[in-house]
Amino acid sequence: MKHTFLARLCALALTLCLAAAPALSHAETWLPDGEVTHADFTLGLQLHADAFPQSQAHLNDWETFLRKLSLRGSMDALAMFTPNSRVYLDAALQLNGEDQFPFVYDGYYSYRYLLSPALGGEILYFQMYNFLEFMLKPYYYMELPTQYLALLLYPNAAYWLGDSYYTPVAEMLTQARENALAAQEEASASAVAGANDPTTILVASPADAQEDELTYNIPYEDLYELCETLDLIVNDDVDLSRAYFFFTCLLTDLYASDMTLEILGNLEYELDALDPDQNGMTVVQTPDSLTCTIGDTSVFTQTSDGDATAFTLTLPTAEGYELTLNYRWTPSATGAALSAALGVTSDGEQAILLTAEGEGLPQEGDLDGEGSLTLGVSGAMLESEPSPQTFTFAWSRDAAQKPYTLGATLNWLHPDTGKPALTLVFNGKLSTVDKSVFVDGDYPQNDFFSLNETYLEGYKERLMKTMILKLTPIALEMPAGVIDDIFRFADDTDILVSFME
Repeated sequence: MKHTFLARLCALALTLCLAAAPALSHAETWLPDGEVTHADFTLGLQLHADAFPQSQAHLNDWETFLRKLSLRGSMDALAMFTPNSRVYLDAALQLNGEDQFPFVYDGYYSYRYLLSPALGGEILYFQMYNFLEFMLKPYYYMELPTQYLALLLYPNAAYWLGDSYYTPVAEMLTQARENALAAQEEASASAVAGANDPTTILVASPADAQEDELTYNIPYEDLYELCETLDLIVNDDVDLSRAYFFFTCLLTDLYASDMTLEILGNLEYELDALDPDQNGMTVVQTPDSLTCTIGDTSVFTQTSDGDATAFTLTLPTAEGYELTLNYRWTPSATGAALSAALGVTSDGEQAILLTAEGEGLPQEGDLDGEGSLTLGVSGAMLESEPSPQTFTFAWSRDAAQKPYTLGATLNWLHPDTGKPALTLVFNGKLSTVDKSVFVDGDYPQNDFFSLNETYLEGYKERLMKTMILKLTPIALEMPAGVIDDIFRFADDTDILVSFME
């Protein structure tokens, strides 16, 4: 299955061009804070057949075919990839440089709408809260790894989850630090007043106290209350189950999703294992470091050296697992370096380890650069260890601030040959525009992700003819090998059967 991952995803994407239904509703826009970016761009995908090992796939035909296709678009985006994102895209799939499949994508937060002449006047409505669940179905029924594709296509879900955990913790630390600083200032004022009182006896500071060091404690009760708040991310989202479907997509292939959700839904139990004496968390802060300790465990340490930043997060669990995250970001004159590793150990054995190593990564203010990023996964939980995946990139722009013209390429290196196998090419003009560019629309509210056999039959009846007419010129440009590969994949996965029935 893993060896045909790319071909399966490409073919599966063709099956998602179905339509939606009636019942109009006025989409109202509450616009978040931020800058609206306008981009006029072209995007192309190139395949390099000589970078692949021998395969039954007709790679030379795919290389020829993809060279004929491109995407051109005009997009306005605000708070992109966040839960409150607002995006409007007027684009077209081009064949030999000419618009062939025009469409409009209109995104309001978790609502997505797709409009195209190829849909015969219908409008597709996607409620993204249901997207992860929908993309698990091909995994369960056809053994396609679509759950990972879902996480890549909907980064807003990861942003929401990360922010849901990070914000309460950050607010607790900020409030505790402000309280400690206020107490320190009050103590200093009292000391000054006492020094002016001839009856006051001055007490010397401890000999080991460091200048600019701040130490404070967050009580166990506050930590317990925080755990109860974080529990709700898993336990109090019954209607949407966002955390459930995120971790299911991420971990179901490792048989670890249920265990992870059980731990995250009962964090007080984990706290009691970390802090049996209920002493709370001790925080020691200096100008270039931060250390948080619960019981005998330094759960978080952060250090800075100039512009370089590094931190380590260590979380032992009551079940005998230990989660460790190591992260380091080091800027330089030729781009930043990244080193990150997320691991879970059990009884001293590495159960799972995710790594990311990058060089030449873009930094704020850079006008151009090139570099690489390598992602790896290993550990005893895997039936077989996949090869590390390496991406190389190059980019340049003609100004540090918008408006500017940006050109960028992203290459995926085939792990067996080390050569660029797929190349994504972007060219665009980016500028800043006013929020008034966003206009509310009237759209249907029949969620495509509620797809069942009845809906599928209706979609095929209403849309198949117009879709075929619109896609025929593209199909006529397909080399025979491409058609054969798509047909074989659709037949092997029973997708073909579902369309023929």
